[in-house]
Amino acid sequence: MKNSVELIPTDSLPLVITLNGHSLSDYRQEAQSYALERASATQASIRGEESEQVELRQIRRETPEEHALNRRTGCAKRS
Repeated sequence: MKNSVELIPTDSLPLVITLNGHSLSDYRQEAQSYALERASATQASIRGEESEQVELRQIRRETPEEHALNRRTGCAKRS
């Protein structure tokens, strides 16, 4: 079976509009209902026991790419 794909080229990745006769516009109503769903009010977290001992094994150095990206956007913490 051969797949049929309709694409719209974008700057980064092509956007798939139609796949084997199924179009994004066919699912417009379904997608809107997802956008209106409320997030659960309960929050979860993972917590260790207070007596649990944790050992720091290694600190990974920031790569030059990460450094340049963080400094450019101003997101990095300054120490």
